[in-house]
Amino acid sequence: MIAQETAYTLEKTVEAASEAIGLMEEIAGEAGEQAEAVSQVTQGIEQISSVVQTNSATAQQSAAASEELSGQANMLKALVGGFTLEQDHQDTSYLMSQTDRSSDYHHNASAISATDDFYEENSKY
Repeated sequence: MIAQETAYTLEKTVEAASEAIGLMEEIAGEAGEQAEAVSQVTQGIEQISSVVQTNSATAQQSAAASEELSGQANMLKALVGGFTLEQDHQDTSYLMSQTDRSSDYHHNASAISATDDFYEENSKY
């Protein structure tokens, strides 16, 4: 009878060990799947981070360009505001001849130079 009880106990122990091994294999498989999913999420986050950094740099460049253009527009507005058009002389040649008189309206030599540069750059259009 002791031999039968021992055999029965060993049989139950083997069954329980087999069940535990099966559970551990299932857990290991699920952990591998979770690790793959976490890796994919990490890659997605890295891609989003890269896009955000690129967008941030682009936004900063756009803001700087906008500020530069605004300054140039204000300078051009001030320079053009100094010109007076007469009814008989509303052509471009009259405006070009006024650059010599612009020093009467502006005391800033760099502004005059910028006007000359502007006309030279845009005269090809």
